[in-house]
Amino acid sequence: MNNIRLVVSGLANAGKTIFISQIIAHLEHYVQTHFSLGSGRIITDVKHVPLQYPEVKPFPYEQVRACLLGRDPEWPSATREISGIGIEFTLRDQNSRRFWKRSGLHPHRLEIYDFPGELLGDLNISDRSFEQWSEDALSRLHDRTLPMSAVGQGYLSLLSHLDRLSPQTLVEKYHQTLEAALRKGATSITPAGWIYSRGEPMTTAAMLNFAPLPPGAPSGLRGTFVKGFNVYGKWLTPLSDIFGRCDHHVILVDVLDILRNGQARYVERQKALQEIINFYAQSHGYFQRIARRMARQVRIPVKAPRSPLSKAIVVATKADAVMEDDRGRLSGLLQEMLETKLRSLGTNVGIDFRTCAAFDATERQTDGSRRVIIGRVPSAPDQKQPREVARVPKSWPNHAWDGSEFRSFRTYLPPRPTSEIRKDVLFPHINLNEIVKAVLSLV
Repeated sequence: MNNIRLVVSGLANAGKTIFISQIIAHLEHYVQTHFSLGSGRIITDVKHVPLQYPEVKPFPYEQVRACLLGRDPEWPSATREISGIGIEFTLRDQNSRRFWKRSGLHPHRLEIYDFPGELLGDLNISDRSFEQWSEDALSRLHDRTLPMSAVGQGYLSLLSHLDRLSPQTLVEKYHQTLEAALRKGATSITPAGWIYSRGEPMTTAAMLNFAPLPPGAPSGLRGTFVKGFNVYGKWLTPLSDIFGRCDHHVILVDVLDILRNGQARYVERQKALQEIINFYAQSHGYFQRIARRMARQVRIPVKAPRSPLSKAIVVATKADAVMEDDRGRLSGLLQEMLETKLRSLGTNVGIDFRTCAAFDATERQTDGSRRVIIGRVPSAPDQKQPREVARVPKSWPNHAWDGSEFRSFRTYLPPRPTSEIRKDVLFPHINLNEIVKAVLSLV
């Protein structure tokens, strides 16, 4: 059996939940004309199977389908915890020619893990010291290109008289800074687990009693925060181990959101995505595997072994919000943004840049001069409206753009049905089958 462990990651609102749900639906209710995996290939014998990790919640597949099947369909809520789903199926390939009878049957087990976008930047915390984390966190408060710097002065001003402050006061002030940063549009903060403890009791809440400190901070204060930092790192360790055992990764990026929100969003998203890539490199890199092997030989305890990364696919989502001839530009912008960093993963990793819409929610029209997208938008959900759309640029702007020239790139809602919907209905997509073909090594 071909076992594939796939992480679908990316930053918030990139469309991970819909992406995974649509893959499962098209495999479960496979129709060649809706989801072609190549001439002569079909999917049969599909069944859901349990995963082996108790830390992973079941992926809410049925709930997501219910959101889409209603008379007033909507996108599901954002991912708030790590979840996963397992599916086994048989790929029947009529083009496979061998001397034995059943050569065209290829059983697969596909495990898909959905990681919250914000949490990914923290997964390498268990490999870092509190001092290293503090240096990074404080640098975000100083970096004028990031939203954190606009709200960070209040916390930074406290660091000059730490001997007069209690640990709780510092933690509360730092959390207030994180809250203000989110309201300013920040999408990458640390510790990211704090996002999931806001407003409701969660197991991570007690693990977040620490805040960044400068070098030379009082030893008692530092010791208190190191303990909290280590507890949080231990909570993250099994999650990062699951991540590291996955040999295929798909990273989803909402390129249109970056264009709409300007240079500041570009800088922040690039930094956050580079953190994800750094974790990939640490999880799967050749030299890291050599170091672990040497440590075991001299009886030094090491973390669970991590699978070599086989394939990394970076996907620009929401391709239904642009015209067909601009889709290639979306993946081109991603390649320009991340390719140099991705090459650090090594030459043995297959790296691909793609564009897709997991759910095609729009209609597109052009007469050569006007380029029109027709669909429902959150600000006017009652009916579909035609709206002219800008061109996707060939390269990222060289000037400090504010996003105003790209505000016509909108987020669209799924269309309302005109009659009852079958439970096994297959919703349209753009290029999702091509990404699955790449994951299954069918290209």
